[in-house]
Amino acid sequence: MIQNDVLAKFKEIFGDEGDIRVYFAPGRVNLIGEHTDYNGGHVFPCALTIGTYMAARKRTDRKLRFYSMNFDELGVIESSLDAFTPDPDGLWTNYPMGVMWAFEGRGMKLETGLDIALFGNIPNGSGLSSSASLEVVTGYMLKDLYGFDVTNQDLALIGQYSENNYNGCNCGIMDQFASAMGKKDNAIFLDTSDLSFEYAPIVLDGAKIVVTNSMVKHSLVTSAYNDRRNESAQALKDLQTVVDIVHPPNPPPVIREPITPGIFHASSTSTSTSATTGHSCAGKITVPDIFIPPLISSSERPSHIRHSHRSANGSPC
Repeated sequence: MIQNDVLAKFKEIFGDEGDIRVYFAPGRVNLIGEHTDYNGGHVFPCALTIGTYMAARKRTDRKLRFYSMNFDELGVIESSLDAFTPDPDGLWTNYPMGVMWAFEGRGMKLETGLDIALFGNIPNGSGLSSSASLEVVTGYMLKDLYGFDVTNQDLALIGQYSENNYNGCNCGIMDQFASAMGKKDNAIFLDTSDLSFEYAPIVLDGAKIVVTNSMVKHSLVTSAYNDRRNESAQALKDLQTVVDIVHPPNPPPVIREPITPGIFHASSTSTSTSATTGHSCAGKITVPDIFIPPLISSSERPSHIRHSHRSANGSPC
């Protein structure tokens, strides 16, 4: 199993002592609704059985050490909890670093550093949200190792916030929401105007949804994605002059049922299975009030934001 391979690689690179834990967050595919998640529209994504696996262990100092099995040639990349500045060369570490930065900005301080090894099995540049998967698995790891009181829905919002403000991509909420909230054999009918959602069973008798890899590379941060977002935002404003369309900036939550977390989590000795679409469930949780991250001012945004980042499995987003 992949999680065992990641755990073995972690022990090879960083040693086998201490409390080593392994996590997983899925990628996603969207069935209906493009460029609507940041305009208050509806989307219909589902989580996948492929995604990002992460092994992590707390350190006793403030050092951060990262290793990706997808970029073995880069070796171990070192940073620090005192150095939250996006890497100017667009290294994949900008994604987990961005999530850590966002946690700290909300008062959830990381008192000690981490050793992290990971592997992603989402095809490179396929548009299946490897960056959101990496953000969500990082958030879940931080929640678990440091005992932060955040929900999976919080993790989706924090992941989006970090990608917007640390990595410079103005993505909507759909990718992170689908990764954090995915449920076995279900898609998510999500209203992004208020984050209300319903699970829609996708168990098809005699039919399958096939996701193909066209081999055309996809990137949010290096493409005209931000331009398209700005254009669609202007189109929404134009429509609002003639049609009654409400797009609240910080909507209240409407949660319609308890959710199953879309996260695999196992200790170094666990034999549990993952909890994403197509896998067995890890358990039920009930989501309390939603956490809306505050807007960041330009003076708070990390300097040197660049637009050529790659996530841990090589995909530019």
